[in-house]
Amino acid sequence: MIQSIQESLKRKVAHSEEVVSKELHTEEKSIEVLYINTISDEKIFQEYVVVPFLKLHLLSGS
Repeated sequence: MIQSIQESLKRKVAHSEEVVSKELHTEEKSIEVLYINTISDEKIFQEYVVVPFLKLHLLSGS
């Protein structure tokens, strides 16, 4: 079900140049993020999404 929601959302926003899709992966986990770049700050995205995601990977001992 989550997969179909993701695919549906991607199809609906695929035409927009403002929507950014990023996938983050570690050996154990992955996340996919969609955001609107005209109202989002890349630095804040890094600080509040990317860095915590990677810290969780490091804290898990992998």
